[in-house]
Amino acid sequence: MNMEELPKPELDSPEIKDEVPQAVQDVEEIGLEPPPAEEFSRKEPKTAKEKSEIASIMKLLGDHGLTFALGALERETGINKDEIKDLTVETDVRQVLGQYESKTDKDSYKEAFIALQRFVDQSLDSTRAELSQLLYPVFAHTYIKLLVNNYESEARNFYNEFAKGFGEDSPYIEDIRRLATVTNKKQLAQNDVITTFKVRHFIIRMTRDSLLSLKRHINDRNIQVLIDILEDHLFIDQFDGLPRTREQIDAVSGGLLGEAKRDANKSKIQLGLLREPEVAEIEEDDLMEDEPKKKKKARAPTLRKTKNDGNAPNPTRVPLLGLQEHLLTAGDKADWLSYYKDLEHRVKLTGDQKLSAVFYSVLNADPDCLPASITISDDSTVLCAGFEDGCIRVNAIGGDNLREMKSLPQLEMLDKDRLELDNILQVSETPTRKLLGHTGAVYGVSISPRKDFLASGGEDGTVRLWSLFVYQCIIVHRGHLWPVWDVTFSPYGNYFCSVGMDRSVRVWVTDKENPIRMMAGHYSDVTVCKFHPNGNYIATGGEDRCIRLWDLLDGKCVRQLTGHRSSISVLSWSTACGKYLATGDIGGHVRFWDLSKSTKSDEILLARFSVDEQKGTVKLPVQHQHITSLTFSRCGSLLTAGTIKGEIISWDVARVLVDSENEEVSTTATGFAKNYRFHQPYRTKRSPICFLQYSRRNVLLAAGPFSR
Repeated sequence: MNMEELPKPELDSPEIKDEVPQAVQDVEEIGLEPPPAEEFSRKEPKTAKEKSEIASIMKLLGDHGLTFALGALERETGINKDEIKDLTVETDVRQVLGQYESKTDKDSYKEAFIALQRFVDQSLDSTRAELSQLLYPVFAHTYIKLLVNNYESEARNFYNEFAKGFGEDSPYIEDIRRLATVTNKKQLAQNDVITTFKVRHFIIRMTRDSLLSLKRHINDRNIQVLIDILEDHLFIDQFDGLPRTREQIDAVSGGLLGEAKRDANKSKIQLGLLREPEVAEIEEDDLMEDEPKKKKKARAPTLRKTKNDGNAPNPTRVPLLGLQEHLLTAGDKADWLSYYKDLEHRVKLTGDQKLSAVFYSVLNADPDCLPASITISDDSTVLCAGFEDGCIRVNAIGGDNLREMKSLPQLEMLDKDRLELDNILQVSETPTRKLLGHTGAVYGVSISPRKDFLASGGEDGTVRLWSLFVYQCIIVHRGHLWPVWDVTFSPYGNYFCSVGMDRSVRVWVTDKENPIRMMAGHYSDVTVCKFHPNGNYIATGGEDRCIRLWDLLDGKCVRQLTGHRSSISVLSWSTACGKYLATGDIGGHVRFWDLSKSTKSDEILLARFSVDEQKGTVKLPVQHQHITSLTFSRCGSLLTAGTIKGEIISWDVARVLVDSENEEVSTTATGFAKNYRFHQPYRTKRSPICFLQYSRRNVLLAAGPFSR
């Protein structure tokens, strides 16, 4: 029964109403019998423990929208909303650190780790690689245990002695260095590694035989420290079969909490592309009557999708308005025809084909207010840049000026029975527009396929939807709690996605205020998101160094990919087939995945690339290897990356696919693919690469701020 439909009881007079406590008034407004007023006398909690427990209950009530009960509890206890967050965080941290408290002798921690090292070194060659996976998590938890039990001097000595055993090529070297910044028990609460460890187990995949030998070793010697860490903080995902090699383990190592479980990638996914709409060609009615009509030439074989792929989802599985032919306007049909025309003139990039590139420089930007994000429309006619001061600029780059809605007098002259979106627009007198609304840097911008909307997200934690017809903000979405790092539109419009510091993934539609999906699963900031070409899935990556694939239909995570050693900064799907995903990180590494090949992460990975693979030149410093943009060519044969230093590097992934089928991918000693560069790197003078995209005819478009 709808609570709003219940009758509201009337009070006899304003004087009576003033004497009734507020909680009683709230009860009366929903038609329930109020308890006696004296029951609402304040009973403040006395101890810190009581406060923390009550704050946890209040947080639970708030999360479930029970505002009436929450308000009554606030008035009775005297705890306000501002205190809830601090008290609950303090409670969580205390519970987490309590798991590490122990009466174990301080020398036992060092002896236990030495025993583990000795066991790994003396193990068989076939199992040594997978047993060595235990060293990092046991090292980290041992260090934390020493700090929690106030053995600060012993913790410092333990770190200095054993941290050097993890070389520069260790997948977790950055986390180990971060641990060095924590030197006492008080600092543990502010460390993001500890915050993540508090509710999750570090995942290690290991054969059953190796696990049995490990348990036998620590139980026979009664190494209680190792037993506690294995039981409380690690999850051993055991499997039958041969132990994995060092190369196989390195391919998937590096995630903040290890690698994904084996059952995390068992869901069936449909990555095939959908049929493109049938659009009749526009007749040439404007020819002069006395002008003879030209004979139509025989049409060449079309490259467009005339039927669904075998592994494509049902077209009605997720409503995709851009593919429904009966909903297409005259302007939509003209856009599809233009797209088909570009398909016929598309250049296929092969080994002997030269690559053409165009760089758009953002000029006259204040050095303290550079663009934080740039995007270009799919038809390469509109460029949009979001700046650090919250300003957004929209620019026409296709030759014509921007489109805008006609003035009110012009609209009144139109036949109201024949009003359509296409006849209420006109070409603007200016090629650029300025949008104001964000109160902080704009970190993500995305243009809808029809060029009617622009989505943006930024430092102020809002996601804004703008009209590119009237150049005004239509709606402000306030779901995120912290800054929004990226936004992206679905390839068929209507849906757009946002990710941010609050570790959530939210899916919005252009005609609703609230998100239709909210997904959570990342263990740190989610930095990038990208829709699959068929519009049914969303790939995300973040600072937990994990890639997740989400199903838009039910919001479930259907794939988890690990292996990056640094925060993931960019994603790109191959629009030629939909099977291949490329991911790049701030450490200069790119991974090339085939998500249709298998359900195992080490088999999904086809190749690893590095931007510092250069012959006869000085390698780039680490801070200059940050990959800022990544894109596939329209034909799917090239993968191109841009760096913060202003380099554009392409790899011939078509050759990688051929060599991968024959298991002959050429790699370096560290496992990176070599000799697959398509050309020498293109370099700007100083301008960083903020955006890369291939045009429909396979011309590479790049953009970034001009830097002196």
